[in-house]
Amino acid sequence: MYGVCGCCGALRPRYKRLVDNIFPEDPEDGLVKTNMEKLTFYALSAPEKLDRIGAYLSERLIRDVGRHRYGYVCIAMEALDQLLMACHCQSINLFVESFLKMVAKLLESEKPNLQILGTNSFVKFANIEEDTPSYHRSYDFFVSRFSEMCHSSHDDLEIKTNRIYAHNRGPSPLHCLDTPCPHFPPGTPCPRAGSPLLLCPAFARCAL
Repeated sequence: MYGVCGCCGALRPRYKRLVDNIFPEDPEDGLVKTNMEKLTFYALSAPEKLDRIGAYLSERLIRDVGRHRYGYVCIAMEALDQLLMACHCQSINLFVESFLKMVAKLLESEKPNLQILGTNSFVKFANIEEDTPSYHRSYDFFVSRFSEMCHSSHDDLEIKTNRIYAHNRGPSPLHCLDTPCPHFPPGTPCPRAGSPLLLCPAFARCAL
């Protein structure tokens, strides 16, 4: 079993057991949906645990990336996406830090499919309107990385096309629009055009 069983598992904190239970024995089976519903309900009922849930998912994902267990990596990101969409509370900022750490880990990978997985998750995050945006977060890495990846010279045309497509999803271009981004302070400079950054770098069209 991929999760922890028996008496040792019973001694683990409840949030860890709930996280472990969303992972099937065979990653090909995908996210265990009934257990994911239990984890989401727990996170909504106990929002103070959300940061611990995010940190534990992050820990597992980083370990699975290192061990090349990419099926479990996909499951972890799917779980994170669902929690991010479901949980709008005061603890969401702490959860977002773990989320962004995991996205950064995927973008740092040399595997194009992991880069695309991370980008797609960031796009979902970028479309969430936070009640109280946290301007203390640094997105410099993401802006730089998305720019680099849009200029990819990967030999596989299909991979290159999919990667660029992933970076250009979203309702509108990145710069020179009148829709302020909920995640960035006004006037954040665009890394490529030098104009005010008004939408999130997940859409990085100014890099094309």
